[in-house]
Amino acid sequence: MKNILIITFASILPFSSFTYNIYSKTTMPLAEPTNTEKLCGKNFIITDEVERTNETVTSTGLSAYNACDLDDIERYEINGTYTFDERAVKCDPI
Repeated sequence: MKNILIITFASILPFSSFTYNIYSKTTMPLAEPTNTEKLCGKNFIITDEVERTNETVTSTGLSAYNACDLDDIERYEINGTYTFDERAVKCDPI
C-alpha cells in the first residue's frame, strides 16, 4: 500500500510543476504597443487644431479649414498604406 501511494504521488508531481510553468508563462505582461501600432487601424477626422509654443497650448479652432475638409477621414494601416475618404462634402478641384 505504501508503494502505491509513493508511485501515485511521484507520478502526479511532474504534472503539477508542468501546469505551474504553463500558467506562469501565460500570465506574463503583454508588451507595450509601439507608436505605429497605436496609430494604425483607426479613422482620423479633424476635430480641432492646437498650437503649442513653449509652455502655452492654444486652440486655434477650425476657421482655417474649408467645410469640405472637416468631414474627411484618413486611415493609416500597419502595412504602410494610407486611405483618404472625402465623404459627403466634396471640395472643388482648383
